[in-house]
Amino acid sequence: MATEILACIIRGRIFRYLTPIAVALVLVQATAAAESQGGSPAAVLFERGGDLYAVAIDGSRTVRLTKTRVSEQDPAMSRDGRSIAYALQTRQRSELWTMGPDGKRRARVASSRFSIRFPDWSSDGRTIFFSLYSDATEYGASCGSIFRVGRGGRNFRRVTHSHGHSHQDPAVSPDGRRVAFSDENGCEGGTTTYAVHVVDMSGRRTSDLFSSPG
Repeated sequence: MATEILACIIRGRIFRYLTPIAVALVLVQATAAAESQGGSPAAVLFERGGDLYAVAIDGSRTVRLTKTRVSEQDPAMSRDGRSIAYALQTRQRSELWTMGPDGKRRARVASSRFSIRFPDWSSDGRTIFFSLYSDATEYGASCGSIFRVGRGGRNFRRVTHSHGHSHQDPAVSPDGRRVAFSDENGCEGGTTTYAVHVVDMSGRRTSDLFSSPG
C-alpha cells in the first residue's frame, strides 16, 4: 500500500489530502519496502525541460536521468524499483521506453503516430499500461484509451474503448487484476464531467468509484 500511495504522490494526485506526518510515514515505508525487495531506495521522479530526473526522498541527491533533444515525460517506477517507464515525444512519433533507475539500459517498448502518455507498471513488472490518444472525434479531437504491452514490446492490446470519452492515468491494482483510470467525457471541450472507473484486465467494468460534475 505504501508503494501505491507513493506512486500517487509522485504524480501529484493525492498530496494535498495527506498531512506532512502521513507523507513522511508513507515515504519511509515505501523506502523500506523497496530496499527489502532488493530494489533501489525510493526516489521522486520528475520531468524538467523535457528531461527526466530522480531526487532522493531526503533531498540529499538529484540525478539527471536523460539528456536528449527530444521530450521525455511521465516517468513511472516499477514496483521493485528496478525499472522506469516513460513517454518520449518526437516530431513524428510518440514512444514508450524503459530504463534502469540510473538512466542506463534504455529500451524502446512501443511506438505510435498517436500520443502515448501516463505509463504505469503491473505489480509483477511484466506489463506496462498507458494512455494512447488515438480515437479522433468528428471534430478532430483526440481521446485517450487505455492500452497494455509487455515490457519486451509484445502483446500490445487495447484495454478500454473510450467512445468519445478520454481515459487517462491508468493505475494497476496491487494484485494485478484491475486497472483504475480517470474518465473525462469532454475531450472535445465544453462542459466536462469527470469520473474514476475500474476495469478488469479484459476491460470489463468492475465498479464506478465516483463522478464529479464540472
